[in-house]
Amino acid sequence: MAGLPAARYFFAAGVLSNALYAMGGYSGGGKTNVYRFDGATWTEVAGLPAQQYAMAGGVLSNTLYSIAGNIGVVQTNVYRFNGTTWTEVAGLPAQRAYPAAGTLNGALYAIGGAVSGTARTNVYRYNGATWSEVASLPAPRQLLGAGVLNSALYAVGGRDSANTAQTNVYRFDGTNWTEVAGLPAARGGLTVAVLNNALYAVGGDESGIKTNVYRYNGTNWTEVAGLPVARWALAADELNGSLYAVAGDSTGGGATQTNVYRYNEELGLRVLGTNAVAIINGETASSAKGTDFGAVPRGLIRTNVFSLINTGAAPLIISAVLTNGAGAAAFQALNVAGQIESDATSTFSVVFAPASLLTYTAQVSIVNNGAQNPYILNVAGIGSKYDQAITFPAIADQTFTSTVGLSASASSGLPVTFAVASGQATISGQTNLSFTGIGSVSITASLAGDTNWNAAPTVTNTFNVAKASQAIAFPAISDQIITSTVGLSATASSGLPVSFAVGSGAGLITDGTNLSFTDTGMVSIVAIQTGNTNWNAASPVTNTFNVVAAIMGILNSDFDGDGKADPAVYNVYTGTWSIKLSTGGYVAMTFDGLLGGSGGAPAAADYDGDGLSDPAVYQEATGNWMILQSGSSYARLDRIAFLGGPGWAPASADYEGDRKADYTVYQETNGSWKVRLSSSAYNEFQVNSFLGSAGYSAASADYDGDRLADPAVYNRTNGTWIFLLSSWNYVVPVTLTEFLGGAGWLPVPADYDGDGKADPAVVQLATGDWAILISSGGYVQVDLENFLGGL
Repeated sequence: MAGLPAARYFFAAGVLSNALYAMGGYSGGGKTNVYRFDGATWTEVAGLPAQQYAMAGGVLSNTLYSIAGNIGVVQTNVYRFNGTTWTEVAGLPAQRAYPAAGTLNGALYAIGGAVSGTARTNVYRYNGATWSEVASLPAPRQLLGAGVLNSALYAVGGRDSANTAQTNVYRFDGTNWTEVAGLPAARGGLTVAVLNNALYAVGGDESGIKTNVYRYNGTNWTEVAGLPVARWALAADELNGSLYAVAGDSTGGGATQTNVYRYNEELGLRVLGTNAVAIINGETASSAKGTDFGAVPRGLIRTNVFSLINTGAAPLIISAVLTNGAGAAAFQALNVAGQIESDATSTFSVVFAPASLLTYTAQVSIVNNGAQNPYILNVAGIGSKYDQAITFPAIADQTFTSTVGLSASASSGLPVTFAVASGQATISGQTNLSFTGIGSVSITASLAGDTNWNAAPTVTNTFNVAKASQAIAFPAISDQIITSTVGLSATASSGLPVSFAVGSGAGLITDGTNLSFTDTGMVSIVAIQTGNTNWNAASPVTNTFNVVAAIMGILNSDFDGDGKADPAVYNVYTGTWSIKLSTGGYVAMTFDGLLGGSGGAPAAADYDGDGLSDPAVYQEATGNWMILQSGSSYARLDRIAFLGGPGWAPASADYEGDRKADYTVYQETNGSWKVRLSSSAYNEFQVNSFLGSAGYSAASADYDGDRLADPAVYNRTNGTWIFLLSSWNYVVPVTLTEFLGGAGWLPVPADYDGDGKADPAVVQLATGDWAILISSGGYVQVDLENFLGGL
């Protein structure tokens, strides 16, 4: 082979970008020269920044390194070459000459070496930026060799501190060093390289310069063809499938050389597996290299492609390819070239076609004219059942009440079985999935296979089961009287019990479902179901209805036209009116079913302006008004959807002084009023938030005697009255706190003494007692027990 351009020993070598580099070294003095070999010729490239010999060389991350060494003084310097230029990087932590180097797991290691003639054990690791010390060699060594085989770094031979050559070989796994099989003979000043998955120890000295070359397969050392001439202090590396031994000293006395020798392992045929790793002649079938075909379903085939390389200098003749062994019928070699030129590569295929469910082994023998004849490939494979796969579509998230029809298919057509792997779920009828709780649920689809098909890989679908929604059915509650009791009843679609609460109004719930009332007015009852671990809370359902007095007092009650109001009450269920006419000596008169009934409230007033109050009823649910007009012989007038509606109570009176009552309604929740004025063709006017609020009933009457009704309200809880007097231009409300009445009393103001001023008055519904503040008597209270009304 082409020799180095100049003689060298104690130099370093490394392979970078498919080229072999020889760096520095010694010949009559330290050198900086660097030479590049492309497999045919050497050319000089950029030299080292400084003279360097007795150093180590290595490659890390596609960069070439020259590590420490000697220039008359032992050095720490490290130089890096990127293929074009050299730069100095972080130096070794300590001076070293005659170390070895190798790259393992992405790091560069500097191993052993000497200072002042004394061998060292230190090992330093370089990560591309900094050096750090790691586990030391078991014994000090210099002039040793190093190489990486099967993911381990080896330190081979070398001299100890007494300068005696040794046989020891140490293996480093990245953490610890262990001793393995030693060299067949002691060597120092040797070089080590890797070729075709084997470690080679080349040359060296021990009582003289040696030609021996030893090969290590990871377990044992064997001697192979030696160098043509003895060499030590040389360098070696692998390039393009060949091992090159470069220069060195031939005598031990500084007789530096330029010679380069190439070694082709086992001259002739080389076979690469499917992973491009060499297949050793006769080695056990390997799945990694493709000679073990693994499991192939019977009746199908698997084809693996291998490479044949002629590593010799002459054409390789392949005269036959034979398949032998018990399973030979299942293997066939195809497209094997009859001749392969030197350094050329050819590919061929081996087809495995099992006919039965058996394990097959055979030998493919390649008959050739090379050193390894025949070259035997041990092949193996298994005839297996067919593989199958399950298609199990994803299951969307579900709710607790959902049911799912499970469905999956197998490529074999065989039926799939389902199971609950985890979660609160059950499967009935093989495919009907339902849930017993919420949370994550995993369902597996599996298939055991049969005589022709392997079991399919189990497929798991995981999804979330959320709480189910529920709804409450709460039938409407009709309007009630204050003495009623209601048995509350509602159902939830979940079947869970429903609870009840008073949302607003004067309702009282006992024993969970018994509803009674403490006052009149609108009452809202809420049906509630808060859910549980499996059900979401239901949306509350509210029923709102009106609670009225069984007997209601009647305002504006001068039915006989004598200027004195006639005490009167109204039965909300029967529409019966009871009146004590002032002109009749206040003898009670009863008019059964006169007007109104369930859902109606008394709204008597002088609507036709004849001086007589007209019996009238207002229906809150519809806004309908029914009037018996005294001026028309009490002919009935129906005003449909005329004014008001749910939440509005009657408050009719003569607000404008034309002697005709104005249709008026009052909204207790916000104190708003609506009125149709007789003098304005009964057009509707609305005044929002005018007077009153929750707990107040309308009590309008002419309190100041100016013939204009004064808007007023009465508090049913504490008997407070609030007036907007027309004579004060309705500007400042007059509030009389706890003035008259209170709980259980309703307002019935009217002009009972005939002085033109309304007298504040209340009636107690339970007893029929009346209390009147007579204006003509200085508003002295007159109490009338069991006077009119009562339950």
